[in-house]
Amino acid sequence: MGPNLLDSSIFASFGTLPELNVISLAQNRLLGEIPPTLGNLTRLSKPYLSGNALTGKIPSTLGKCPLGILAIAHNKLSGNIEKEIFSSNGLRSIGLQSNMLEGPMPSELGLLENLQGLDFLENKTGEILVSIGRCQSL
Repeated sequence: MGPNLLDSSIFASFGTLPELNVISLAQNRLLGEIPPTLGNLTRLSKPYLSGNALTGKIPSTLGKCPLGILAIAHNKLSGNIEKEIFSSNGLRSIGLQSNMLEGPMPSELGLLENLQGLDFLENKTGEILVSIGRCQSL
């Protein structure tokens, strides 16, 4: 459903669709927070939410999803990045650039054996973690 000119929020009711594995809402005008109910999606592997005006924190409940790709760049997300978000060993690509995230990157990033792409550009996340060196596919 992107790119379009959708100018709403992400409906919390998306979290009631148990078979949903891809959300493609990039390049719209979505506002508000990412609903924590997305963590109920036991098959969600690819949330494409980049290029909107989403605000608030990245919900830690996303860590309950079998994420392969996390694409939420170019928004207005803020706050610390919770370690729970990086719980999925299948996570291959993380795009969080151009937000307002702050605080240190969780050391759990170094446990992502399949990680091939990582972008934290234009945030206030501090120094590169030594544990990133353990990501053999990066």
